[in-house]
Amino acid sequence: MISFNNDAELLFNFKDDRYHTENQLKERIKEIPLKLELKTRTDLALTLAKEKLFSVEGGDRPDVPNALIIFTDGKSTGKPKDKGYVPIPETVETLTKVRIHRSIHPSIHPSIHPSNF
Repeated sequence: MISFNNDAELLFNFKDDRYHTENQLKERIKEIPLKLELKTRTDLALTLAKEKLFSVEGGDRPDVPNALIIFTDGKSTGKPKDKGYVPIPETVETLTKVRIHRSIHPSIHPSIHPSNF
């Protein structure tokens, strides 16, 4: 799981068996502070997902299709001048190389449309 705003932070990866049950995962999600007033660096989150989740070290299983769920409060705010900036189309293309089978984008803000991804 990755939390992101001005930066992206890996909270845990697929190998971390502390969150393999539904209840464990729900409890961990409740612990994540909401920082809705900050930037939305989706580009950093997607890059981190590719590097730290969808990798052998992150617990990826090559024989199982990958899925990615993004919860966001807004359109990605990354700009070319920002540290670590990668255009969203480029991050999405990179993720297809790790065989993301399906990407789901439930938004928590009514102004966000799936075309932003």
